[in-house]
Amino acid sequence: MMHKILLAFEPIPILSVALMIIVFNAIWYAPFAFGKLWLRYHRRLNKKLPEAKSSIAFTLCTQLITFWIINALQAGLGITDLYDGALLGLVIGLGLIGPFSAANAVYFGLPIRLWAMDFAHHLLGLTIASAVLGAFH
Repeated sequence: MMHKILLAFEPIPILSVALMIIVFNAIWYAPFAFGKLWLRYHRRLNKKLPEAKSSIAFTLCTQLITFWIINALQAGLGITDLYDGALLGLVIGLGLIGPFSAANAVYFGLPIRLWAMDFAHHLLGLTIASAVLGAFH
């Protein structure tokens, strides 16, 4: 049964949500939002930042994979609405992304504020995207 769920790739909802998250990313890290603070932390860490074009293309590819898997999980769990979709995104964010990203932040000695800003971004984006995917079912 699991192989049928994973093969149930729904391109329109998945691509729509991935593009929506690209826009969300641009807004979150814009200078009027968290962009200036985020850049300040990375400059303090003497970290070279990637070119925007290659970063956006790579992000789109990774988001397509992420939302394909979330869509498959929703299909397997019988999620068919916005609320349950959002709840799944929240649980995945808090239960998987949070602990892994926190461990990386500690290992690399990142400032807690930088980790919190990035984690909040991922958690909110994942929750919204999962909610929208849930509504598509």
